[in-house]
Amino acid sequence: MDNTSGCPALTFQGGTQSIEGTGQVVVSSVGNYGTILDLTNQASLTIGPEISLVYAANSGGRGPSLKVGTNSSLTNLGTITLAKPGSQITIEGAGTFTNRGTLDIQAGTFASYSTKDDVGKIQLGANAVARIYGGPFTLAHPLSILAGAELVVDGAFSVEAPIHVTDARLELSGYWSNTSTIESLRSTTLLLGTWTNGGSLSIKDSDLTVGGFIPDLGEHQFTHSSLTYSGTLPQGITLVADESTGDINLASALLNEAELETRDGAKFHFRSSPFSWQLTTLTACRLDGEFALAECVPVYVRDGLTLLNGARIELKTGCFGGLTFEGFPQSLAGDGELLAIGPGSIIVGATTSALTIQNAHSLDVGQYSVAVSTPCSAVTSDSAWLRYCHGDFNSDLAVDDADFTFFALNYDILDCTDPAMPPNCPGDYNADGLVDDADFTSFVVAYDTLVCPFISVCRCSTPAPTTPPCDFFRCR
Repeated sequence: MDNTSGCPALTFQGGTQSIEGTGQVVVSSVGNYGTILDLTNQASLTIGPEISLVYAANSGGRGPSLKVGTNSSLTNLGTITLAKPGSQITIEGAGTFTNRGTLDIQAGTFASYSTKDDVGKIQLGANAVARIYGGPFTLAHPLSILAGAELVVDGAFSVEAPIHVTDARLELSGYWSNTSTIESLRSTTLLLGTWTNGGSLSIKDSDLTVGGFIPDLGEHQFTHSSLTYSGTLPQGITLVADESTGDINLASALLNEAELETRDGAKFHFRSSPFSWQLTTLTACRLDGEFALAECVPVYVRDGLTLLNGARIELKTGCFGGLTFEGFPQSLAGDGELLAIGPGSIIVGATTSALTIQNAHSLDVGQYSVAVSTPCSAVTSDSAWLRYCHGDFNSDLAVDDADFTFFALNYDILDCTDPAMPPNCPGDYNADGLVDDADFTSFVVAYDTLVCPFISVCRCSTPAPTTPPCDFFRCR
């Protein structure tokens, strides 16, 4: 049968109805309307277990092919086949579709927005699409997604039978669990939402994105695939964080002889997991790119660590965390760097990130550096110059009217303990706790001189002629 004059081939309006017996119903579209079965006005239709409803591949038309309207329901105990590219099964609004038979989507799209119970048997042909939303429901029949097909499942559901994805796309999200096998080969696979894996994951040559709330990846195998990772990863795996994946988190992960690489400004972040006591451990690993220990999370290193191509690891100071080298012997090799997150990072035992010299005078002029020592080693920072020009409050290398205005304000306040006095009581040159006439006399000497004095020692970072000779401004 076919649709004519813009009318569906089959229309069920209101009440409880069924198609029973044994046989095949082949419907096709000859016009542009395209709808071959329409349920309206709270109709409830059951397709019997020995009935096959086929939307023919040679049909014309466009638009919804099988439509279940709002507050209507369709129960399939038999087989529904979509064979025409562009055909659709659409479950609208509060309409429901229950599949206890077989849904054979050879081409076209199936979309259900209020799925309940068992999804039933679904077969997806090349370039077919199935979108299943709602819940609670189960995927209790083996499912193969092949050659450009796409399956999107979102809601509260459980995977209780194998899913095989080859050269296709799979997206699982919502609140779900897997107690079977999910296999991805040369596919785009997204495992999102809040989920648990009590079965197994096998991802090979695929673009894998794992996101959401994941207490444990469970049994899994990733091969040549590009995610947030947790658990034990295959020995020798190479993981890449780039523009397509964004930043990747490693939480309670065990990596053995792995190489981690970042591109396009992405980073690997080492973080804690609230669901595992296990600490991330790097065993004989190689790092190439940007890595951040942004939390107070220890990361254990065994059998050495190699930094490649100027790799950089950001460490947070002032807390229990960072890299812990466990076992002997160890090595930190390569050409990268470890640095504390700044500005404002504070070394354990210090109270601030800056050195303040109270009431500095001319004898304090010189080079200053910071030495940090641990039971393992010690390091000294690059040096910084301290110059002394006691009236130059705005550091413009001159004691002028602007500095006089600032000094006068402090002079009017007088007492260094007054809350209105600027920090460190600038202007109290003799350190008697007051900015008074004695300090004014000292300021006048600097004011009359105007230009701040040279620093007697001058050092350039590179020799001339690539660097200009040391001059007044470079050496202050």
